[in-house]
Amino acid sequence: MRLRLETDSYNRLICTFEDTGRVATASHAGEAAGSLDAALREALASGLGECFWQEACGEYRWMLRRNGDRIRIAVMWSSGIVTGWENVHWEDCDAGALAGELTRALSSWRKSGPLATAAPSNN
Repeated sequence: MRLRLETDSYNRLICTFEDTGRVATASHAGEAAGSLDAALREALASGLGECFWQEACGEYRWMLRRNGDRIRIAVMWSSGIVTGWENVHWEDCDAGALAGELTRALSSWRKSGPLATAAPSNN
């Protein structure tokens, strides 16, 4: 699995799954990146990690379930109770490879994100 994390001009985090072109977004980039990182660590440690990315009109739910050296990732979208959850991305892959890819993407995003390039305050 290959993914790319970017921040748009509204400080929204955009995750693009490069194999499919599908995207998941979050209104608050820093919170979303932190919660994804925590979900990955929890999945690796205990077998299950989960986080939610809030948007103005709904939310993305990330679920990571590890079974031995494999990990299943499911990303779903919901705009409300009536519509339920729509599959955005699903994949079963090597846990180490997924951990490496998410860690790489998060690290790259942090180096190029708005916090890394913001001008220092004069206060």
